[in-house]
Amino acid sequence: MKYSHISPFSYGLNHLVIDSLNPELMGLNFAIAKVNTDHAVVLDSEQEKLVVLLSGSVTYDWDGQKITVKRSDPFHESPTALHLNSESVCRITGGGEDAELIVVSTENAAHFASKFYSSEDLASEELVGEEVLDGKTKRIKRVFFDRNTCQETNLFCGELVNYPGCWACFPPHLHFEPEIYYYRFLPESGYGFSEQGDEVFKVKHNDLVGIEDGKTHSQSTAPGYAGFIFWAQKLQDNGKNIDYHLVKEHAWLDDPAATFFPEKPSI
Repeated sequence: MKYSHISPFSYGLNHLVIDSLNPELMGLNFAIAKVNTDHAVVLDSEQEKLVVLLSGSVTYDWDGQKITVKRSDPFHESPTALHLNSESVCRITGGGEDAELIVVSTENAAHFASKFYSSEDLASEELVGEEVLDGKTKRIKRVFFDRNTCQETNLFCGELVNYPGCWACFPPHLHFEPEIYYYRFLPESGYGFSEQGDEVFKVKHNDLVGIEDGKTHSQSTAPGYAGFIFWAQKLQDNGKNIDYHLVKEHAWLDDPAATFFPEKPSI
């Protein structure tokens, strides 16, 4: 499913997905916050919240703590993140130029200490796919945290940077939890495709898609363009991380020793 919204974004919170209006996404909320020195945002919902700066300079003020962070863009620079429990309130103020941030939230009655994650605190950041399938799945993968590093969380989010002409989430896979993908491209005229079962959606800069539970999915980026993908999922109430399953007919491609054209002989 592809969700429509107004772009470019207005100052304040731009809600792209709202849990009460989009129940198919299992209680996720997704917004883009736009701030500067004259326009601040206050996050005071009684939900677990994750805030990720995309570009610009902002100051976070929460629970008696204050920190200023900068990021030029999500393609070349690693992310930072602010993870807030349902009781924390955060005020976000911008620097001189406009700044844009992703805000994801969901219900969570569990208590955990709100935490700022520097780029060194990420659960992982790695270059993957470079040595398989002729490098056609080459991408940078960044994971903020999961239930191994924050047991109480109900969110699983991260970033992908697709190299030009490459795929992500390939071979196609599925899982019980619905998922959100938010896209940016470099240059902004770029585009890609979101495969969801037998449906395919063309995605452009600032587009967002939602994938319902149990639907197979994969992503591709057009040659010449880099593709940034932010994913967000709400975890099940079972204390576990997500269990992924590859589509059986394409699972053989996940074998590092798999051979294919031109080495693979004709049948």
